[in-house]
Amino acid sequence: MLFIPPETAQSWKLSENVARTFAGHVRMSCSSSYMNTKGGKVYRTLVDPENVIAYTNSRKEQEVIVFQEMIENIEDIT
Repeated sequence: MLFIPPETAQSWKLSENVARTFAGHVRMSCSSSYMNTKGGKVYRTLVDPENVIAYTNSRKEQEVIVFQEMIENIEDIT
């Protein structure tokens, strides 16, 4: 789930289901006075493993941190 343009983001979920869960939480918890959005979006991209800074599966989120300049070819799959 991203609040900023996806090409500036660094945190990505490996599981589409996990990403969609996070996007759904944003839809339920955001108010229009706090954020001008109708909810979360889900994006897909591919990165080379050597561009991954870190991986964590704490809280079963399957999350990677990626060098932001290595993020390209982003597809909106919302």
